[in-house]
Amino acid sequence: MLRPLHKNVILRLDRCDLQESGGIVLKTSASRPCLAVVESVGPDVEDQDYGPGDVVVYHPLNPVSFAEGDHEYLILQDEDILAVQESGHEL
Repeated sequence: MLRPLHKNVILRLDRCDLQESGGIVLKTSASRPCLAVVESVGPDVEDQDYGPGDVVVYHPLNPVSFAEGDHEYLILQDEDILAVQESGHEL
């Protein structure tokens, strides 16, 4: 696994697809926030309200994506994380 540098965060994709009734899966547009699981947080991220294992909503404007094993990951800046899912509440 990669270790994020500076103010970057690595997320494991959770839900960022929309499925049509006919079974066709469409990627969401770049303006739609998506859900992901925090894998690791860079050392320069200040005021961390989230950490590894937390489910977050992020803005997928310009993330760097990569695959490892069966999972797809994103690297983005901490300022692109918009919200943290409260424990016990599912979206």
